[in-house]
Formats: sequence, structure tokens, C-alpha cells
Amino acid sequence: MKKSLLASLGVAGMGLGSLLAVSAVVPASAVATLPATDHIYAYDCSDGASDFQLLELAADGTATAIGTGMGTTTGDCPVQPAWDWITKKGYFAFEGKLYSTDVSTGVTTEVASLSGAVAGNLLFSPGLAIAPDGAAWAQASGWVGTINLSSGVVTDISGSVNRDQGAYYIAPLAYNAVDSTLYAINADNTSDDSPPFPNQLSVMSQTTGAITLGAGVTLPAYQDGSIDSLSAMAFDSSGQGWMLRTNSPETQLVSLNPTTGATVDQGGVMEGADNIVSYAIFISSPTPALPDTGAESSLNVGAIAALGAALLAAGSIAFVIARRRTA
Repeated sequence: MKKSLLASLGVAGMGLGSLLAVSAVVPASAVATLPATDHIYAYDCSDGASDFQLLELAADGTATAIGTGMGTTTGDCPVQPAWDWITKKGYFAFEGKLYSTDVSTGVTTEVASLSGAVAGNLLFSPGLAIAPDGAAWAQASGWVGTINLSSGVVTDISGSVNRDQGAYYIAPLAYNAVDSTLYAINADNTSDDSPPFPNQLSVMSQTTGAITLGAGVTLPAYQDGSIDSLSAMAFDSSGQGWMLRTNSPETQLVSLNPTTGATVDQGGVMEGADNIVSYAIFISSPTPALPDTGAESSLNVGAIAALGAALLAAGSIAFVIARRRTA
């Protein structure tokens, strides 16, 4: 009985150890989930929708209207908004003005007119990105500046550095509070006979607004014209990226792994049975995560692998002893 029990324990230990060791190194690939503390918001740009109509999106793209928008239907449609952790509001720029949106009521309010001695379209409808400390950036057609969220003043920080290297289409952009990084997607532009470069998620300098072509994370699923359909991006409190792929009259919610560039279609953005057109999302996150150094995740994986190896070794020893006693 004791010999049989020892042999059984040995086999069980070997099996469990092998399972833990393998599970520690095989990554999971699945539809992304949104942290319970976070909320994804979008603006409805469908035909007939109230201007600046706020929507909350579930992780599968299901949309729920918040408030009634501006009450007009002129087709006003924001691009690349951003969440401000200080005021707890969403911000976007549209046709020369800066707006904020109260996510609890859906009410959008004009904050200020955009102003400043800047180049390009930075004073028209630039995309925005905001850091937890209130630092904010505006980007349009490769031009990048900082923006004051109270006064609407835009200060150019990039000059023509991006356009000089052929990066005219840098959109969308967003700040990831987990790794304290400003990201942008640069789309290949060869219309000016410049050498082609891959469509990538690129790190943007927070002081100069510059990106380095070819140094980002390539997006395997977006190496053709579809990159132009990525209209907005945001990051949740776990560091997971979320984007919109818009081909009117349909919009797809897409999750993004910023480390590998892998994307997953989460589901179409729909309110009931109706398709929603949107070009703008942002994510509210009450408590931004601390910068992720990778130490915790490495420790967890290492601990699991070590435990698996220990169980495998112990199981092997027990099995050998049992066989010897039997002999």
C-alpha cells in the first residue's frame, strides 16, 4: 500500500509540475476585458445623432447613450479625445475650440478658443492626449504641441521634425499611464515618393513630439490601407490599448497589446440593433496604475515556473524510490 501510494504521489507530482511549468511560459490570447474601475466612452457620429452625443461602450462594443448631446444635428464629430484625471472630464478640440464633457451627465461645455503661434492645423481640430499630472498634447498632420486645458493655448514643440521624415499621418495618439508613455500610430505615406515604412505603434517624445520611424511596434493586422481606418486610441488602467476602426456606417472596437502589436476585434459598436459611427474614444480610470517595470509579472511567472520545477523534481524522486523498493 505504501509503495503504491508513493508511486502514485510521484506520478501526480510530475504531472502537476509539468502543467505548471508549461502554463508559466504559454501566454493567453483572447478577447480583452476592461478593468472594473474603468469606463470606455465614445461620441456618436451617426447620421441624425445629436452633436457630441456621449456613449459608454462595453468591452464587446455595446453602446449606451448618456444624456442627449447638444440637441442639434449638424454632424459635428469630435476626433481623438482624452480623459483628464484632475478634472474627471473628457476633453476634445473641434473647429478651433476646446470642449470638456461631464461623463456622468453627458453634458459638453465649451472651455476656450484654441490660440497660439503654431503651424499646420493645431488650432483647428487636433487630437489630444493627457497625462495623469495634467500635461496635455495636441497633434494634427504630424505637427505636435502642448495644450493648456484651461486657456486653450497651444505651444508648438515639434516644428517640422515629423514631416521632414515623411511622417504626415500620426493618428491616433494616447497616453498610457501604466508605463508613462505617449504613444502614436504612424501610418505609411508614400504619396510623396518617400521610402515606405511599416505601420507601427510608436513612442512619441513628450518634449519634442518626435517619433522615430521604424523603431515602434509593428501592427501585424494593419499593414495595408486599413491603418487609415484606425480613428481613435486609449489605454485602460492595466495598460491594455483600445482603438476604433471606422468604416462608415460601421465601427469596430479593437483591443491592442502595446508590447506585441497584436489586435483583437472586440465587437461592432452598436446601440440596440443600430450600427454606430464613431471616430473618438477615451477611457476614464479613477486611479492610474503605477509605472510597470515588469518586476511583478516576472516574479509571478518565475515563481510559478519554479514551483512547477520543484514539484516535477520531487515527483521524479518519489517515483524512483517507489520503483527501487518494488525491485
